[in-house]
Amino acid sequence: MLELRFNYICAEKCVIALGFFDSVHRGHRHLIEKAKERAAENGEKLAVFTFDNNPFGYVGRDEGEVYTYSERIVMLKNMGVDIVVSATMDNEFSATPAVDFLDKLFSTMKISEVFCGSDYRYGKNGFGDVNLLNLVAKHYKVKVNVVDFLLDTADKKISTSTVKQYLSVGNVEAANGLLGEAYHITGVVEKNFGRGKALGFPTANIDIPPEKMCIRHGVYATTTVVDGKSYESITNVGDKPTFGVTDVNTETYLIDFDGDLYGKTITVKFFKFIRGIQKYDSKEQLILRLSKDIVESGAIKRF
Repeated sequence: MLELRFNYICAEKCVIALGFFDSVHRGHRHLIEKAKERAAENGEKLAVFTFDNNPFGYVGRDEGEVYTYSERIVMLKNMGVDIVVSATMDNEFSATPAVDFLDKLFSTMKISEVFCGSDYRYGKNGFGDVNLLNLVAKHYKVKVNVVDFLLDTADKKISTSTVKQYLSVGNVEAANGLLGEAYHITGVVEKNFGRGKALGFPTANIDIPPEKMCIRHGVYATTTVVDGKSYESITNVGDKPTFGVTDVNTETYLIDFDGDLYGKTITVKFFKFIRGIQKYDSKEQLILRLSKDIVESGAIKRF
């Protein structure tokens, strides 16, 4: 897959899906699949536009992303995307007029067709809309395809904001239903203090990147992917009050894994919230609780 910076020349003929796609939810997937089908029909490449940083601060929203750029790159590659066109949201880009954005996009890439949602906005202050896109695209002889929203079981539009609402309260089952797959965190396992190992539960610790939203703190039933193999696991998201640790990260115990994980890139998939963070008076109480968590986690269905 080719990763291309916005406003760089690309000689490949392509069909492009426009959006941010920060959660790659079922609605996003539907749009990208439509573009993929058309690209295959045309014998062209499939391209997707996104941001490589968190743009929410530039639109007055203080919130993290569901997935980081590096996580989205892997997801888009797995979906069959050939080209990812990325821009960095900064003062210069946020001040770019909508027409200028489109001019740069169409003049630097060989785009035959565009796919987007009816609410797609772009350019300074979000001035650009589908109507303007149609006008400019016509000048460049580019066809615009507006894809209808996907609805959830309550006939409401599937949206990233709804996914975030579910994740913020620990309802990963509902979030996963909108995402179309298990919510996950990918990162490199870091050295820790070995507290889990001393208790008989060696854990893999990965930090939550600052641009990524933190889901509800607590213990979850998870599955962890290591070197392409999946292991049932339990994951603590948050601090560790029993040890007086206030730093927030993810700490995962792989139930049937025996080996060294330090320095490895792992993916932790979340399936169900088990309980909130608790402080225990003794290590023995914590060991008993973790044992119960493992039993409860084992009864939870993964998909």
